[in-house]
Amino acid sequence: MVIDIIDENNSNSKVLRLAKTSEVRIGDFDDEWAKVPRDFLKDTVEGHYALDECEILHPKIFSDDINKSKNDYGEYEYVVAEKVAIDFSYREFFNDIKNKKDLLVSPKLKLSNESIEKIMNDLNTFLITTYKLTSIGDLHTDNLVYSKEKWMVLDYTSDIKRYYHLRSDINEHILKHFPMISDDWAKKLSSSIVEKRKLVFNKVATATATNNTNTTNVKNHSSCQPRVITQVNRAPLKPKKRTNLFSQIFGLFK
Repeated sequence: MVIDIIDENNSNSKVLRLAKTSEVRIGDFDDEWAKVPRDFLKDTVEGHYALDECEILHPKIFSDDINKSKNDYGEYEYVVAEKVAIDFSYREFFNDIKNKKDLLVSPKLKLSNESIEKIMNDLNTFLITTYKLTSIGDLHTDNLVYSKEKWMVLDYTSDIKRYYHLRSDINEHILKHFPMISDDWAKKLSSSIVEKRKLVFNKVATATATNNTNTTNVKNHSSCQPRVITQVNRAPLKPKKRTNLFSQIFGLFK
């Protein structure tokens, strides 16, 4: 459940997201049941931190209120989040463009060709920022929205998969399985994310090769960032002087 919050200035920039309730047994008898908050908001909070770390645009959660919202069992009962003014979702945009055909403007959203081109470029820009990820939990065509000339992830879970160089498919990205307006557009989107990954990870490889020092340097400590760990060059260990068992025992009596 989502409730608007009106502050003392009559401003409505925040919403209150309440945890869903579920009936659980609280005793040994059939009639001892109660509705209690279930910790479904845990996914929201954990997903928020992961997306924030990866610099993916999504509704802000006001962290000052997070710990206050926990009940005696450590479960989140509510979350105070940013209210998003949604212009349209990816699904609405996709269907509207699909039905535009030869019309001057799209039938529902009334978008001109110039507006459509800008929105598609904005989507391309957004996708480039997600190069560190291959998927976001619960991301579907209604959860990717356009707001104030920017694309953002509206809702999500904590099931967020990161891109790992040499282990992940370089062509896999968060919109890979979304319907695309055209094959050319799909190729452009995929090409942008691939080029970004090559650029970033080639820099990582170059830094690793050139930064050959006697210490280990780790750059970009964020788990969402590529890590550069240089090879550690240590002096060879000197062999220890060996003694046989007789010498060791004899030495005890000296």
